[in-house]
Amino acid sequence: MAAISATMSPDLSDRFEREALPHSGSLYQSAVRLTRHTQDAEDLVQETMTRACAGFGRFKPDTNIRAWLLRIMMNIFISGYRKRQREPFLVMIPADNMPQTQRPAYGGYHALSAEDEAISALPATQIFQALRDLSPDFRHVVYLIDVEGFSYAETAQLMGTPLGTVMSRLHRGRRQLRAQVNAASQ
Repeated sequence: MAAISATMSPDLSDRFEREALPHSGSLYQSAVRLTRHTQDAEDLVQETMTRACAGFGRFKPDTNIRAWLLRIMMNIFISGYRKRQREPFLVMIPADNMPQTQRPAYGGYHALSAEDEAISALPATQIFQALRDLSPDFRHVVYLIDVEGFSYAETAQLMGTPLGTVMSRLHRGRRQLRAQVNAASQ
């Protein structure tokens, strides 16, 4: 970070340290939820802050810096996910010796509602598959609003879409997710 900020003007560097760096903790929490792995989350936050520092001259003052940083992080995560999907998966051990793994269940970060309790009773693979089956636009809106707690307006700004589009995608995304989870549990 010091090497990149060394190329910035001192005023811009001080402003970045004052405005952006305090958000690294909340970015880390979001990154852990996205990656489900602490080392990957640390790498994602580091890459986010590096890119944010490099592009800080283009940041518009008096706008939501947390949303700007989260958008950068989401773009990095999505690009990495797409890249990993294109790469072949090579297993070097016999299939008989492969350990069975289970992905962590969606949620569990707050007191569970009745709907969350029903979801937590499902196998994690069903929930993961239901989320993965949502189209990316629906998945992003559901994540930003239901997991990150962004408002509709902030989500619209992050995604660069109109407010009505965010509301529509959230409604349809939740409906599709509910239908997929219900179908999987029957």
